[in-house]
Amino acid sequence: MEREPVKRPDSSIAGGDLARETPPEELIKAFDAFSKTSAELIEYYAVLERRIAELTEQLERSRRLAAIGEMAATLAHEIRNPLAGISLSVSMLEKKVRDPGARELIENIRAGVNRMESIIGDILNFAQDISLNKVQVSWRNLSRRMQKFLVPALEGKDITLSVSDEEVRFSADPDYLERALLNVLDNAVDAVGDKGQIWLSCEVRGGRVGISVRDTGPGFPEGVMGRLCEPFFTTKTKGTGLGLAITSRIVEAHGGEVEFGNWEKGAEVVIWLPY
Repeated sequence: MEREPVKRPDSSIAGGDLARETPPEELIKAFDAFSKTSAELIEYYAVLERRIAELTEQLERSRRLAAIGEMAATLAHEIRNPLAGISLSVSMLEKKVRDPGARELIENIRAGVNRMESIIGDILNFAQDISLNKVQVSWRNLSRRMQKFLVPALEGKDITLSVSDEEVRFSADPDYLERALLNVLDNAVDAVGDKGQIWLSCEVRGGRVGISVRDTGPGFPEGVMGRLCEPFFTTKTKGTGLGLAITSRIVEAHGGEVEFGNWEKGAEVVIWLPY
């Protein structure tokens, strides 16, 4: 039985005749479209690479902070026990000593103990888990409480605190937010020194709430803004370097971010929160 010959495609359709029949303008358009799509894919791939690098860096940072927090908390608890014994012994000794010189030495020891207790408190605040209890926060009420909290820090100084009084309401944990904001304000007071001005304001922009603290201090030194939220990093001569690290953790737990910058008169810190 004879086999039927294999049918081959018509060369006028499958071969070069089709290309010859396509107008050059259409080929140019197809090539341009292909080039554009290729460029978009390359750009999108580059964006993905950058995003992956950012997320990897954030993950590594979170792991480092978790390890630092765990170690710091362990050390803080170990130090707190003997420190409590020292504090008790100082109190008992103070009742028995009448010599003015000895009592002055006791006061120096007490001041040192109190300072160590404050440092341990900062470490434990940084290491603790943040569990938010969000409610509707009134900016007007929050700003007034901040003014009251700052009264002791401003005492004896020629510092003017200007606070915006517009009413903005947003969702946040008021206790944690007050702690975060007070850390920023304390830094502003230290930066201003004995004389200057601090501005505290709130605005809604781009679907976010921005709480801004501006001061007339020297501003942030060059090259440190990327490290300001690192634990134990500080540009001050005193302090643990945990204030802004704690603020950053609180703000990030709210789904926000902390932004640092300088303006013509000093430094500016903005706490951005979801609105």
